[in-house]
Amino acid sequence: MTKSKDVNIFLEWIEICQKHGRDVMSDYTSLMTISKDINIFLKWIEICQKHGRDVMSDYTSLRINSHKSALLERMLSGLDPLPNPPPLSFSYPWYTLIEDGIDYPLEVFKPSAQFTEYFKHPMLVINQSFWRIVKEIGPDEWEVTYTYNESDKKVTAPDTWIVKCVGIRNEGGDSPFDKFWEIKIVTSPVMP
Repeated sequence: MTKSKDVNIFLEWIEICQKHGRDVMSDYTSLMTISKDINIFLKWIEICQKHGRDVMSDYTSLRINSHKSALLERMLSGLDPLPNPPPLSFSYPWYTLIEDGIDYPLEVFKPSAQFTEYFKHPMLVINQSFWRIVKEIGPDEWEVTYTYNESDKKVTAPDTWIVKCVGIRNEGGDSPFDKFWEIKIVTSPVMP
């Protein structure tokens, strides 16, 4: 890394800390936390790269990715990263699903056949994210898993989940939003 990139990363770290309400420039004691927080920042980059995300392609990308990262926010607030990235719910990491083992998605539906052909597996859309169908249990119940590596969509989570309809919102409606859904973990070798 060149000196200017090092300085830019340091300045980016200061900006991120300030975004999260941490004034690291106010006194010497605050500056002592720099080492810890820079290590968190570097660990975030390492985790992103491990899972196929190139967050360091250029300084602008680094700034955008770091400002939008739920993982970096999680790590800076003192929470550990999960062993594998969580699934997405409306484009945002679904940490509560992994941590609680159950949640209630707003939309669940099977996409058109062209998506199954593209992914080479039967798929289900849950809160605007594609999940791989492991087994179809019934007309409104499936066992599913999700992919989490952006550069290799064949990498799936080690867990499986049951998604099922648990109620009707609008009798006779044809929208994915007309039903109440539940998603619950079945197997998880990574959960404590």
